[in-house]
Amino acid sequence: MIKAKVELQAEEQSFLAGLKADIDALINKLEGLRTISFFSLRDFEEVCDQLTPLKIELNLIDKLDSEETRKTVDPINLQLDDLIGKVGSLKGKINRHKAKIKKNIEDNQNSIMAS
Repeated sequence: MIKAKVELQAEEQSFLAGLKADIDALINKLEGLRTISFFSLRDFEEVCDQLTPLKIELNLIDKLDSEETRKTVDPINLQLDDLIGKVGSLKGKINRHKAKIKKNIEDNQNSIMAS
């Protein structure tokens, strides 16, 4: 920490240390969002597992929980929720498609064996 000309009390030092930790946590979340790319999300099965931790929970970063911060964070979280919902829907469609392909392969193998 930076040395102050006035000696800080223990509770003031504790508050500033907590504030710094909250700021660092918010910066880490924002950096995680900034580094999302096609390559980081290419493993479709794990996309939700990678996106969910990027949501910014201001109630856990209470020193930064303000109306101004929420104006920035809430739209980000809404977009993440929307994206996670779309991923879930796509996963369901892909799984149904995989099941149809598997059934077609099994049916074709059975018809070949019967011939």
